[in-house]
Amino acid sequence: MALSEQAVISHSGLRGSHRELILHHYLQDILPGRFAVSSGIVQGKIGNSAQSDIVIWDSYNYPSLKMQGNRLFFGESVRACIEVKSVFNTREFADIKKKTDLLRIANLGKHFHPTLKEEILSLKQGLHEIRTGTEQNGILISPHRSASVAFSFQGGENFSIARLTKKELEKVDDQWPDLMIFLAAGKVVFKDFEFVSQGEDRYIQKPFLCQYLFSKDGLLFFTGKLLSLLSERVMNIENYSYFEDYVTDRIQIIEEIKQEYPMHRPFPGALFL
Repeated sequence: MALSEQAVISHSGLRGSHRELILHHYLQDILPGRFAVSSGIVQGKIGNSAQSDIVIWDSYNYPSLKMQGNRLFFGESVRACIEVKSVFNTREFADIKKKTDLLRIANLGKHFHPTLKEEILSLKQGLHEIRTGTEQNGILISPHRSASVAFSFQGGENFSIARLTKKELEKVDDQWPDLMIFLAAGKVVFKDFEFVSQGEDRYIQKPFLCQYLFSKDGLLFFTGKLLSLLSERVMNIENYSYFEDYVTDRIQIIEEIKQEYPMHRPFPGALFL
C-alpha cells in the first residue's frame, strides 16, 4: 500500500484510478481462488447498484455480462463491493452511503434456494425433535446480502462513531458499509453482531457499530475482517476462514468504541422457530 504514495500524478481522477489498481492487485494476491476481483454494476431484481470500484464475486459458479466499457454482475454472484476513496471527507462519505443503500436495494428480491448448509441445518432440527420429543415450527433463513466495504487512503483522523446522534444511528443498517478502513489514520469501522446475556442462560443478538484505532496494524485487521465477511457469504466445504482469529491475537488495538444501532430486518443466518 505504500505504493499509493509514490505515484507522481496530480490529477485526482488518475490518482484515484492508480490507487484502485493497487488495491485490486492486493486483493487478487490475498483472496482465495474462488473469488474474482473486477469492477462494474450489480444487477438486481428490483434495482441496480451504482458503478462499484471493486466487485468481489464468485466466478466459478456464476456468469457476468461484459458490456461496452463496463461489466454487469448478477446479485446472486456478488460477495462484496468496495468503494475506494483517495481522501475521505463529508462529501465522499455521503457518496459511500448512497452507494451502500443502492447495493442493499439491488440485493432485494434476489433468488435464494437452500444450499447444503441450510439442508444440513434442517436435518439437525429434525434429529433434535426426535431426540427431545419436541416439535419446532421450521427455520427462518435470512441470507447475507452482498457486503458493502469502503477503503479510504487518506483522511478520517477526526472521524468517530462516538459522536453519532440517534437519528444518524437509525440509518446505519441501511446506509453504512459493513466494513470501512481509514488507512493513513489507522482506523477500522465495522458492523458486528453479538450475543448479549439476558440472565438465566438466555441470550439475545444485538447489532453494534465498532471502531478500532491501530498504530500500524489497521490494514492487517481490515483484511481479516474482509475475509470473514466473504466466508460468511459462501458455502464452505472446508473449515471457516480463521484468518481474523490469527490476526486479532497478534495486533494491538489502541482505542475501541462501540455503539449499538437499530436493525430494520432479521439478523442474517438461520433461526430455529
